[in-house]
This record gives sequence, structure tokens and C-alpha cells, in this order.
Amino acid sequence: VLNKAETYPDEYHGTIAFCHFGIAKADFATEQYAECILECDLMKNYQSDESCKKALEKYFSEAETLKKKALAGKKNKLQGSVATKKP
Repeated sequence: VLNKAETYPDEYHGTIAFCHFGIAKADFATEQYAECILECDLMKNYQSDESCKKALEKYFSEAETLKKKALAGKKNKLQGSVATKKP
């Protein structure tokens, strides 16, 4: 869906942003934190106009929360891997 939506005109930017949000949620659920953060950041590329921002305001807000959780998860995952490497 994302690949196809990216070929559409600018008025479909909301669809593209929503696709990135869905991918971010899936990445978070599978502990792919770096990918989740990237997808949340990619959403911001598609805030082309006020109507798009308004329509997807809830999802952009959820994406920011998800990104913060992913950053914490990434940090915890890294700390856990460092702790297991100690003799």
C-alpha cells in the first residue's frame, strides 16, 4: 500500500503518513526500535498542509509517544546486551 500511495499526487500525503504510522506500530510490537523511530520520523515528511495535519493529528501525536517508547526500548535493549557481554 505504501509503495503505491507514494506514487499518488500530494493530496494523498495523509495516506502515506498513515501507512508509516502502521509500520511504526508493527516495528515497535516486534521490538524493531530503530525502524520504529525511522517510520515515526518519516511521517513528518508528509505534513504537507493544515488539513492533513488536522486530519491525522491523533496519529502524529501517537507517533511521538511511540517514538519516545521506542527510544527507551532501544536504550534498554542496548543496555541489556552490554550487561550480558560482561564476564
